[in-house]
Formats: sequence, C-alpha cells, structure tokens
Amino acid sequence: MCITSSSNVNEHKCFIPHHVRSVWIVSFGLAIGALGLLALTILLLLASQYTEATTVEYGRLTGFVAMIFLCLSTVLFPMGFDSEIIGGSPFQLPADFRIGSSYIAFVGGTWLTVLSALVTGKMCLPRFVT
Repeated sequence: MCITSSSNVNEHKCFIPHHVRSVWIVSFGLAIGALGLLALTILLLLASQYTEATTVEYGRLTGFVAMIFLCLSTVLFPMGFDSEIIGGSPFQLPADFRIGSSYIAFVGGTWLTVLSALVTGKMCLPRFVT
C-alpha cells in the first residue's frame, strides 16, 4: 500500500500493514453484517409475497437493524485516521494529503446512509412500537 503526499508528488510512503486498526475491523464487520441482514430482508419480503406467512414485519425489522449497522460502520471508519501511517486525527485527514473521489463518495454515502436511516426509522419503528 502506498500513500502519495500532495505537497511533493514524487514522495511516496509505501508500507505493508502488519496490524489493522481495530476500529476498521469493527467497521468492516458491521458492514458485512449489514449486507447479510439486507439479503435476509429481501428474502423475507419475497417470502411474504409468495407464501401465506406474514414475514413482512420481520423483514422491516431486519432492514432497520441493517441500516443501524451501516450507520455505525460509516461513523466508526474515520476514527481510524489517527494511525501513525496516515498521520491524521480521528475524523480528519492530514492537511498535506489530498483526497480522492473515493473519499468524497464515502462522505456522500455517509450522509445518504444517515438520511436513509431516518426515513427507515419513520417507516419501520411506528409499526413495531404499537
């Protein structure tokens, strides 16, 4: 893995990560769990369409939990920026490194995840509380 500094284009920091930040491992686990829950949500909603079983409520609940997992994952991931290799602080990259389009897409995805969790909460939670 190599990191290029924006102040000097020819300066590369290359390394082999020997240990991964624990917050990144938790974030990855939450994202994988959310993908599994979303797949389960789709299966439950499809099962409710083609069978007599009422699995819609369970599908909504698993979808809601999946959105919570995705929100937690996107909030936890930037906490690992304080790694000695990156040299930033939690939620803030160093000033001498330029960000690429993938980081901008990540921030945009974070906002969309939060908004979708709010919409999902409005749609799903009133049905479970009653």
